[in-house]
Amino acid sequence: MDSKTILRVTNWLSTALLCAIAAGVPLIFSQSTQSVFEINKFLVLRISSILLLLLWLFQHLFFSEEKQEACYKVFGLRWRKVGLEIPVLIWIFSNVLSTVFSQNFKLSLIGAYDRWEGIFTVINYAVLIYLVAKMTRTAKQVHILICTLLGAGVITGIFGIYQSMGFDSRHWSVEEAARVFSTVNNPVHYCPYLAMLIPLAMAWLFSLDRFSRFRQMSGSYRIGVKILLLGSVFLLYLNQFLSFSRAAWLGFIFAMSIFYMMNLNLLDLKSRKRFMLDTAFTGFAIATYYLIYIFRIHEKYILAFPVMLLVWGAYSAILYLNSESRRQPKEIGIYLSMLFLLCLNFFIPFEFHRLLFQWLFHFSVSALILLLFFYFRSSIRQAVLARFLIVILFGQLQFCAISLLSVFLYLVALGLFSFLLLDRVGDTHEGVTKENRYYLVAFLFLFCGVFIVPTLKDQVKYLFSHNRYLTVDQKDVKNTSQNAEEKVGTYRNVAIKGTARTSMWKSSVPWIKDYSLIGSGLDTIKYLYPTYRRSDYGVLEGGHNFTPDRLHNEYLNTLATKGVIGFLSYYGLVILGFYFLILSQIFRFKDRPHGILLMSTVASVTIYLGQVLFNFGVVATLVLFYFLIGLALAMNQIEVKENNDKSI
Repeated sequence: MDSKTILRVTNWLSTALLCAIAAGVPLIFSQSTQSVFEINKFLVLRISSILLLLLWLFQHLFFSEEKQEACYKVFGLRWRKVGLEIPVLIWIFSNVLSTVFSQNFKLSLIGAYDRWEGIFTVINYAVLIYLVAKMTRTAKQVHILICTLLGAGVITGIFGIYQSMGFDSRHWSVEEAARVFSTVNNPVHYCPYLAMLIPLAMAWLFSLDRFSRFRQMSGSYRIGVKILLLGSVFLLYLNQFLSFSRAAWLGFIFAMSIFYMMNLNLLDLKSRKRFMLDTAFTGFAIATYYLIYIFRIHEKYILAFPVMLLVWGAYSAILYLNSESRRQPKEIGIYLSMLFLLCLNFFIPFEFHRLLFQWLFHFSVSALILLLFFYFRSSIRQAVLARFLIVILFGQLQFCAISLLSVFLYLVALGLFSFLLLDRVGDTHEGVTKENRYYLVAFLFLFCGVFIVPTLKDQVKYLFSHNRYLTVDQKDVKNTSQNAEEKVGTYRNVAIKGTARTSMWKSSVPWIKDYSLIGSGLDTIKYLYPTYRRSDYGVLEGGHNFTPDRLHNEYLNTLATKGVIGFLSYYGLVILGFYFLILSQIFRFKDRPHGILLMSTVASVTIYLGQVLFNFGVVATLVLFYFLIGLALAMNQIEVKENNDKSI
């Protein structure tokens, strides 16, 4: 067997092992082990990672391709740069430091039972990033891995539907039909796993026609692939609804807002610096909007509302001043009028005593918005309006499950957005294909429809019942929408009244003070929690779990167990470094196929980082998280290489 054949075989073996991780980790579980889910998933990860590492070493030693100029050289060995090497090494070193000086060395070495997130697992995750980045060398491999990731998600989705119908004979949980978890042990972890796959499926659909190999295929085959992708998005999203998790939904709507703006080229593209600053400021503005509209934090902190208005006022002014058209008094007046009406209708959370008055108010303001837009359409900055509508649509989305008024407001915003996107006169679709614009609108209808259809009967029944004039707080919509109502309706409790999670977060303050530099040690939350447990925790939790193994906030978990050094090395260097690197390449290759796929990896990573504000990672979500980071680094290298080859 010649060297080329050996190299080809090892490349295919490495691709197969990467697929084993992508599909095996979320799918595998076994009742023959005491830990039904996690230990089996870790087994797939460990074995596949070791075999991949051996394959990479074999290729590196005997078929080394690490001869580019952009290489690190250590003891005569070459390492081709793919990005984030130094930040990741610093991150690993900080974790080793926390392990060595841990309050329970053995626990930090192997991890607590059922989580197993000791130093060995942290190193495994770091190695996984570079195994994916190094062993994915071609666009074909990228497509195979994406197909595997989505295929595994679809399989879990099919099982989730089966579970939601009550057919699963194992009866894992008393609420498995109400909140499915499929093969990922808990709905609060299954929901973000699905959410992270949705932008990947959408971006693959958007970018397919830009690959020359796909364009050369027969028309029926191309249509079939697109139908499969559309069906995959629907199935993933439906299961996301069925496993409803507040944390995952917050991460999803936030990340998808940015994802839509990127795909429509709405962010500032005049320079890389402006693009990145615009992305950051947009994210900050969206976060302030959620604090008011979703969490109602202004009810406890009165200054929060003027701060939100100040942020959005500055954001609106910057968007207006950055536009290139001439600024006339009439245009300024129309712009300010439109912003004022949008603020009244969508940004200020009015609550009238009677529901009828609330309907009349929003109906009137919506009519004024539509009249103003269609009468002065040529004078309105449509790209700016599209940004606001995207934020409004995703912010309003989950409330469609519990309020017919929210459905009305969503459809008003969606109708206006659809007209902007599909109108030939508008400036919101420059550089975006007509087909992709239709996809973007269709997905917004799909996202809303999945919420509306199961609850529409109950909402209409309530609206036309004899109790329709009751106060808003007396509304009682049950049956199919009960679970969604309970989850959406408790955002305010988290921010204002307090829950078991807020009690955990408060207990972390003295903990972090005691171990501020390097933390108490990896995976020591359950070990030390009794020392810092607050007296109100048992009552808020319900008295069934006095010692949690996580603080339900990954950022506080990191500060408590790994200290400020571990926190800064991970979030300050690795995560921010990832965003800086990939956003730079998105700006550079935004019109290239992998540029669109890179947008989806940023969205997926953001979904994970958003949901761990109220949650934590498990092996299924963490493997997908690090896998996508590695895949983004790989696509970045492939795109750079192809771009350089074309330049040559």
